[in-house]
Order: sequence, then C-alpha cells, then structure tokens
Amino acid sequence: ARFPGIRGYVVTGNGGSLEPYRVGRTKVAQDLAALRQLARRRPEIAGDVASSEQLVHRLEQFYGQQIALVEQGGNGQRRAQRNVLAGKQLFDRFRTDSGRLAARADAIVAKARTSQRRTFWSLVAVFLVAGLTAAGIAFWLLLSVPRRIWSLYDVERELREAAERMRDAEQRARR
Repeated sequence: ARFPGIRGYVVTGNGGSLEPYRVGRTKVAQDLAALRQLARRRPEIAGDVASSEQLVHRLEQFYGQQIALVEQGGNGQRRAQRNVLAGKQLFDRFRTDSGRLAARADAIVAKARTSQRRTFWSLVAVFLVAGLTAAGIAFWLLLSVPRRIWSLYDVERELREAAERMRDAEQRARR
C-alpha cells in the first residue's frame, strides 16, 4: 500500500494520497522490530532480515526524496514523476527480498511442523508402550494375585486344621 500512496502523491500532489504511506511506515517499523527479535532466536534468517532492513531504509530515503521534490512544486514534481520507475525497481527488489524471507520462514514453519509431528508420534508410541505394559502388569496381577491369595488361604486353612487337630489331641489327652 505504501508505493501506491507515494505514486498517487507524485502524480496528484495531493497530501491525502500519502495516508497509506504514513500508515505503512508505522506498520513496517513494527514488522522490522518483530523480525529482528525473531532473527535473534532464528539466526538462519538474520541475513535476510538485515537485507530487508537495508532495502526498507533505501526505500524510505527514496520516498522522502520524492515527497520533498513534489513539495518543491512544478519542476520538482515532474522530476519525481520521472523517478517513479526507479522507485518501482527498488520496490521490486524489496518484494523479491521479502519473498525470500517469507520462503525461509515457510521452511522454518515446515521444519517445526515436521518436528512437532515426530514428537507427537514418539509420545504416542511411548504412551502406547506404557499403556500396554500397564495392561500386561494388570493382567499378570489379575492372574497371579488370586492364585497367590488362594495358596495363602490354603496354607492358612492347613495351619488352622493342624491347630484344631492339635487342640483336639490335647483335649483327648487330658481326658
């Protein structure tokens, strides 16, 4: 939206045409600040961010010069109009540069998605193994604990019966 704002101003001299340019400058400054922060965490884009920043700075200088020429009046405005093609070429370079940065960002996002997908499936496998292990332990306990309890019950019953036999034998011996 910035270039059409400048172009409109160069053609008409109407200051209202600069509104998209002014809004765009603020947004670009915010975007560049965010990109610099991102580049600290993702050094692989630092070169592209720096290149984009340089082109934005050059575009800002160029646009500032064109605005100043138009403000001079007739001859200045005609000079600015002749410079429109140079501005378009500079903006096209910026567009190419930002496209490269966007492509690199897309690659980073794709890599992150692949990594997240791999992590997800690894966790699914871990939880599946843990779940199957827990189910196996539960099944083993279900089979072995009742047997163990019954065997302990049998031992307790045998001891009780032996104790009863001993008591009965003692009682018979006392009579």
